[in-house]
Amino acid sequence: GAQCFSIKENVLFEASFCAISLYR
Repeated sequence: GAQCFSIKENVLFEASFCAISLYR
């Protein structure tokens, strides 16, 4: 979750990963 939106090229992936980490 710390790397949310850190990679603009994979912003969607980062956002999804962030959401998953938040749920966890």
